[in-house]
Amino acid sequence: MSIVVIKVSEMIKEEINIHLAGKKEEEVALAIGFFDGLHLGHQTLIKEVTSSCYTPSILTFSRNLKAELHNQKEELLLLEEEKDDMLSSLGIKKEFILPFDEETRKTSIEDFLSFLLKLNPKVIVVGHDFRFANMAKGKAEDLLALEQYGIKIIILNLLEINEKKISSSSIKELLKAHEIKKANALLGYPFSITGKVIHGLQNGHKIGFPTANMVYPKDKLVLPNGVYETRVEIDGKSYSAMTNIGNHPTIATLKENIIETNVISYSGNLYNKVIKVSFIHYIREQKKFSSLKELREQLLKDIKEINKD
Repeated sequence: MSIVVIKVSEMIKEEINIHLAGKKEEEVALAIGFFDGLHLGHQTLIKEVTSSCYTPSILTFSRNLKAELHNQKEELLLLEEEKDDMLSSLGIKKEFILPFDEETRKTSIEDFLSFLLKLNPKVIVVGHDFRFANMAKGKAEDLLALEQYGIKIIILNLLEINEKKISSSSIKELLKAHEIKKANALLGYPFSITGKVIHGLQNGHKIGFPTANMVYPKDKLVLPNGVYETRVEIDGKSYSAMTNIGNHPTIATLKENIIETNVISYSGNLYNKVIKVSFIHYIREQKKFSSLKELREQLLKDIKEINKD
């Protein structure tokens, strides 16, 4: 049975089963993929469906297929709510979500194609590297079998920037290598973390650098420890900021990492507010200082570097 959720943004999300009963009435233009990050390559696929005369839709999966197949930890560029908001802003009206369960994993190529027919697509758009069905044996070219039903199949090559192919994997590698600006260029927007501000130990206040603290979101790609230039969105307004990811080893070392953001030129109370921290540039690695005075001096240098830009 389908579960339909109507978003405030007017995009409809529908959880479906591989053994979908009956054919959908509405004719759709369908882009297929996991779409982690919704980077520039994904946006090219989405532009194909939003420019058609059919309802712009995507078919995605409840889990990252690559992570599942290779038994890897989920490290997402966009969490579910973030992805939904961006899909809606890009013009997607319907999001079909297929659970990546045992039945889906073991579906044959023929059965998957029959399943697609029930979604009533008039256009199907995928990247050249798209794989589906049991053991990922299905290739993008196998979708061409659906042309006999009057469905237009569009297979796009991976988008490249400066001879580098855009993929979620390559973007994650860049982020983990501190190459924030290069990763953002492939995303088409700054990598960000959204969360609620929690109470900290107030140590930042003691040295003149109050911070808005957040817990690192579960399943989100973990950036390397260190200090970053960031932009923070608070109540719809954007502020320049400096963010540290780590366990602040100089003062009361923590067992788990935390996100600490000093919002430049902001003096309001942020506790319990939801803020969005966008990462612009990696400044330096986390360091244990010999004194609070030395830490403060370094933070002043960090702020000076941010203000240079």
